[in-house]
Parts: sequence; C-alpha cells; structure tokens
Amino acid sequence: MELGEPDKSGRPRPVPKAGSEFDVTATAIIAAISQEPDFQGFDGLREGKDWIKADAWGATAIDGL
Repeated sequence: MELGEPDKSGRPRPVPKAGSEFDVTATAIIAAISQEPDFQGFDGLREGKDWIKADAWGATAIDGL
C-alpha cells in the first residue's frame, strides 16, 4: 500500500501498490482486531483485565507453570 490523494477529511487514502504483495510462512496467525482469545479453562492465569502474565523467565503466578 501507499498513500494516495487526500479524501474529504484531508487525509491521504491508502491505495494498493502493484508488486508489493508477499507471502509469510506461519504455523499460527492471531488477528489483531481488538478481540480476545477464549481463555476457558485458564481462568487461574488471568490477572484482572490483562491476559496471561509471565515474568522474564516465562513463569506465571502459579508455581511450576
């Protein structure tokens, strides 16, 4: 994508750029669309509104995990 002509609000609109497409090999994809995964069964790992927290060593608040 590249920025094109400004729209009615004055902001440049993104337009497709020919030849800029590429593939990325992945084993999992998480769509970042302001949704939250289903944590059913992992309730003990959640801290408030946050997702699962781990320290610098990857340890959670549950001993041994």
